[in-house]
Amino acid sequence: MTSPELEHVATASLSEDERSRAVVYLSDRMLEPGDELEIDGRRVQVDAPTVWAFVDLEPGVNWGHRSRYLLVDRESGSVRGVDAQFPPFMRGMPPHLRVIYAAPGVPEWAVAS
Repeated sequence: MTSPELEHVATASLSEDERSRAVVYLSDRMLEPGDELEIDGRRVQVDAPTVWAFVDLEPGVNWGHRSRYLLVDRESGSVRGVDAQFPPFMRGMPPHLRVIYAAPGVPEWAVAS
């Protein structure tokens, strides 16, 4: 899948309510079968070529809050969601992440950059 297709799959997996308030960050780091992604201290293994996204469901809220990681199979486009409480960054956004979607009305200060 191309980068625009991956972006579409990630944002299309959000509910209408989530789309009205969320911010979605997509990683440029590709995971291969057997790789692991650490989510809230847990190791989540992938079994297919995967790209991942982080969905902040409550942008602007400090500390742990509702969020989700999306594991997108790069070949089939299937999406596996993993509920979480913490982002993949605590101070500043890593260079491999980029914002692909911010709901209308989300203030700029609430979007990591």
